[in-house]
Amino acid sequence: MTSDLASKPDESRRLFLRVFPSIMLPMFIAISDQTLVATALPAIAADLGQVTLITWIVVAFLMMNSLAAPVYGRFGDLIGRRQMMLIALTFVILGASIVITATNVHVIIFGRAIQGLGGGGLMSLSQALIGQMVPLRKRGSYQGYLAAVNATATVAGPMLGGLLTQQFGWRIALALTIPLALIALVLTLRLPKVPSRGSVANFDAPGLIFFAATVVLLLLAVQQLEGIARGGSPFLMLLLVCGAVATLTLLARREKRAASPLFPLPVLSHPAIWRSACFAACHGATYVSLVAITPLYLIAARGLNANMVGFLLLTLTMGVGVSSMITGHLVSRTGRTMVFPSIGVTVLAALLLVFAWRSPTLNTWQLPMFYFAISLCIGTVMGVLQVTVQYVAGPENLGVAASAVQFSRTLGASLGTSLVGAVIFISLQAGDGRAAEAFGMALRGAMELPASEALQIRGEMLAAFRPGFLTVAAFAVLGCLMGWSNPVRRMTAEPSE
Repeated sequence: MTSDLASKPDESRRLFLRVFPSIMLPMFIAISDQTLVATALPAIAADLGQVTLITWIVVAFLMMNSLAAPVYGRFGDLIGRRQMMLIALTFVILGASIVITATNVHVIIFGRAIQGLGGGGLMSLSQALIGQMVPLRKRGSYQGYLAAVNATATVAGPMLGGLLTQQFGWRIALALTIPLALIALVLTLRLPKVPSRGSVANFDAPGLIFFAATVVLLLLAVQQLEGIARGGSPFLMLLLVCGAVATLTLLARREKRAASPLFPLPVLSHPAIWRSACFAACHGATYVSLVAITPLYLIAARGLNANMVGFLLLTLTMGVGVSSMITGHLVSRTGRTMVFPSIGVTVLAALLLVFAWRSPTLNTWQLPMFYFAISLCIGTVMGVLQVTVQYVAGPENLGVAASAVQFSRTLGASLGTSLVGAVIFISLQAGDGRAAEAFGMALRGAMELPASEALQIRGEMLAAFRPGFLTVAAFAVLGCLMGWSNPVRRMTAEPSE
């Protein structure tokens, strides 16, 4: 049932105060937690050692997050999203407690996997709760508000993480998640209960097993890209990709026969939904890979200091919330949907192509202008995609649709970031190898070379980033194609009406 709460104008404020805090805080936790941990990774490595395992702190969370998102979506549709949000927050608290009391990296990896089980539900359930409780034409505005939360969390996460880690240690920094999750639990309890639509006995367990195998094999294959860039054999990656394709085929066959499938193919095969999911994957690949490589580009290739890097990263994120709020209000006012992200990503692709081509010669003062314009375009996408799939899927499949978009974005982000990183490293290795060696030295702040030689090597590093930025632009071009080909251009009424 969409809009369990009344949608009269005089009750809009009451609706906002009841719903928004309950969905805002879980989303803030989901976004800021990842940046908090990323900021603390060097301190964890320095404290506990086992540097070769540090990346698995991120991989474990990403794997479990990707696996959990559609499960929460399906269970939310069956037994209630409020109940599933409480379970997700409990996993987050449990995982964070394990992490901050860990005495070795293996325990931290386990704790982050538990947190991933919870984190996979925070984003998708928040989106589904909007679809459940907010009238259709008001959802665009709520997506804009959530985009502002997204931008705030993106900025606050690394700032708080860096400050707390430096002043009090990484355990205190990562403990910040626990009180926030406890407050979110209390707020979630305020949400009204909705009668269940099904039974957990109908849950598609075999489908989950095939899905888990597909995701794990695919993410492990992505992890092999960096090794191939360093001259390793591609055989293992090809083997993992073949395994992922095989399990994906088994998953598709299973879902066609399942009574209550984890991925209802008639729903997900709707052109508007699968195109929105592909658009989300391209968006994640574009935005996350750009954010990931920007500090490397600024520190190693341009030689900027940490303060300047922080300022430029801020310009790359601050426009997202602004444009998302504007886009959300435009959707609510006009009922139009895909035209806004389609235009936004078209401009984004053009900006990225120009940026990639001119990146070796751009002046430092030109960077914030490019970054802010890019962030404005990026902010036009995700909120509209969620509104679109919720509109098409209908009340019975809100969780499935919302989780499909969120999962696609997460998977696209991980694949895209790994691919861009591999492209840059291959470009660095293409010369005589000095640029690749100097790149690592520059990141550690230890590049001491004669001025003329340093200038030449920085020029090689700047040139090596151009293929990486072109790859990011290619993701935006693919997203542009998905946006303009999406058949849902306007919302007229609730599909159930």
